[in-house]
Amino acid sequence: MKKVIIYLLFTLLLWVSIKNQVCAKYKSENQNDSISITAILSPGLQELTDSAAFIRIMVSEHPFNSLHMARLPSVKYIKERLLGCGNINIRFSATRHFYYMNIALAVPGKIGNIIYTYYNVYVLEKGTSVKMYVDENNTYFKGEGAVKLNLQFDLFNKKGVADDAQTIGLMREGKYQAAFERWDSLDKEMCLKKMNIVKSHKFLLGNDIYNILSASCLSQHFSAIFSNMRGILMAQWKSGRVDSLFEYYLRKYFRTDADSLFADIPKKYLLYTPLYTEYLYEKSYMNSQILLNLRKSSYVEMNLELLLSNEKQLFESQDIKRQLYLLTFLVFKDIRPEIKTIMDADSRTIFGSSIYGKLYKNINLQNRPGKPFYDFQLMDSSGRIYHKGDFDGKLVIMDFWFTGCENCIVMQPAMERIINAYKDNPLVVFVTISIDSDFNVWKKSIKQGLYTHTGELNLYTEGKGNMHSLIKRYMISAYPRIMIMLNGKLYKSSVPAPRAGVSDSSVNLANSIQNGLKDLLMTKDK
Repeated sequence: MKKVIIYLLFTLLLWVSIKNQVCAKYKSENQNDSISITAILSPGLQELTDSAAFIRIMVSEHPFNSLHMARLPSVKYIKERLLGCGNINIRFSATRHFYYMNIALAVPGKIGNIIYTYYNVYVLEKGTSVKMYVDENNTYFKGEGAVKLNLQFDLFNKKGVADDAQTIGLMREGKYQAAFERWDSLDKEMCLKKMNIVKSHKFLLGNDIYNILSASCLSQHFSAIFSNMRGILMAQWKSGRVDSLFEYYLRKYFRTDADSLFADIPKKYLLYTPLYTEYLYEKSYMNSQILLNLRKSSYVEMNLELLLSNEKQLFESQDIKRQLYLLTFLVFKDIRPEIKTIMDADSRTIFGSSIYGKLYKNINLQNRPGKPFYDFQLMDSSGRIYHKGDFDGKLVIMDFWFTGCENCIVMQPAMERIINAYKDNPLVVFVTISIDSDFNVWKKSIKQGLYTHTGELNLYTEGKGNMHSLIKRYMISAYPRIMIMLNGKLYKSSVPAPRAGVSDSSVNLANSIQNGLKDLLMTKDK
């Protein structure tokens, strides 16, 4: 009997032990299949009373900078006012190994906060579970995966050279080649320092993150190089005062093989590298712009067919090319809507059945003409609430803007002429929609008349800014943005904004209004 009892007790203990091991293993696997981040703000941040102070966290499956992340329908997007903000919890099941996170901290009166940089993109691995402590100048992590994230923050915190006084002085003196050589030298030095930091932590990072961060340092350097090259040359081309020696120097520099510096990084990691496709985009754009403007007497706007053709010729994997095509579409879809027509003709060949093809399709489905317009709720300056139904039977031109948007100011003189042309037509309504976070700032801007016109109905997103359901529904991230609603349905998801001083820039909007009126009258006749 005694032996039986001992046997039963042993069996019970063995069963409990196995059960605990199985439960622990299941719990561990379940945690490893998810990503968990708890953002904890410092007391000083939570006490800020300015309504414009906010924190924004975006997590994406795709390694784009935050400007392009925000244009994707699949992005996890959280924005909270700092005043009284408690902990922010982000937890989701990870269906892939790598995710990408950008943190934006807007603190009025604070300039140059590195947390608020659009190309600071963290690489998250499946299984990451951290607490993220945030104050005005620092972010640090504790928990599973914290070592890798803290190192990435340290890389972001290495100051760039864009504000180098000597470089700025050379630019002001018109010594563009000398300025660029100095800027390039300083930035290259900083890039090598970052790569050495990554190399010294290879054991802690592991092979995957080590290779991705190494490629990310190079990508950030060269995307900035080509972007700055292009910016200087475009400014010269547009002004008609091209420094031929500088132009020759940049062409020569551009033809140097930057790709050779990526040679030590296994190709499979480039697909997962933040800003690598940004670098390829800047390189293709620069090449196309040089071809277009070579020996031209005036600036020639980008030819989208040429740009896409250049991208096709890159020696990259098919998935990287698809990522690049999607990025190009995101860049141009609001400012050059014709890119959809160009890409639609070859979309099956370009995207196939890939995830990038599905994203491209979903973005376009959301903005398909003829779909019922989102039933918004927006307030005017007197507190009256407007809905979609208030504009039944009308052609509504919507202008999205915010205080401080320079391009919104530039657009207004040209927009004013179009508004005046239709001021006596009861079927046409001009509406402005501001994403300002401060109600009083918005009202002051309306009174100034820099962003709006007396012939427009001014509506407000109630301080929700980019988090307003209307803004999120149409993934509006570039301003000004002009949309047109016809009798409660989407007519145009994006129309190129007219610009003062550019004679033909108003043609697209004027034609869209004329065609919209014809279509509206046809629906009334039925």
